[in-house]
Amino acid sequence: SIVPPQVPQISVSTIQPPIIVSPESEQLHKTMRVKLRISEEGIFTMDILISYSSGMQGRTILHINFN
Repeated sequence: SIVPPQVPQISVSTIQPPIIVSPESEQLHKTMRVKLRISEEGIFTMDILISYSSGMQGRTILHINFN
């Protein structure tokens, strides 16, 4: 991957789902899928989906702009 010499401007927007409190005997399993897209404008969009065992999803979108 090519890394530009300048420091990118990073903006992070997070949508946090309500977390259901589970008994201590249960573990909260997380599955994370990362998709990395590069547009023609040089904007890197990382779409991270976190799936919890309760079926709820948290979504974190990371925009890295090298312009």
